[in-house]
Amino acid sequence: MEIFWELCLIVQQIVLEFSLIFANSDLDS
Repeated sequence: MEIFWELCLIVQQIVLEFSLIFANSDLDS
């Protein structure tokens, strides 16, 4: 189960990074 929670944390970090990238691209455009 520990691995499952670690994967969840990794996915959350990836989603946050993508959200920041899309937000920056929207501001640029």
